[in-house]
Amino acid sequence: MLMRILTGIVAAGVVVAGMTLWRTVGIRRVCWIVAGLAGYGAVGFLYAMLTGITLRAALSGHGLFQRLPYVLQGAFIGGFLVLPLGASTPPLQRNVMAVKEGT
Repeated sequence: MLMRILTGIVAAGVVVAGMTLWRTVGIRRVCWIVAGLAGYGAVGFLYAMLTGITLRAALSGHGLFQRLPYVLQGAFIGGFLVLPLGASTPPLQRNVMAVKEGT
């Protein structure tokens, strides 16, 4: 039960990270690519949550679309690409704004 909740929290984090990246990226085409990757990652985690797959197994390639290499699976893309980029974007954006202002 706790593993399902944890996987759901990670799926929600991927969605929030995708929305953060959507707001910060200025190029429209890149925004849609980010939205697609975030959706794909969230679906991978939601599938793991609904079927009872552990978070570790989902990240190691035992989730949705098992025939793909694990680097191309949704949980891997959501957990190791979208989530870190979305989490690191707001602090980097604040630092860039501070440098532009000269403080």
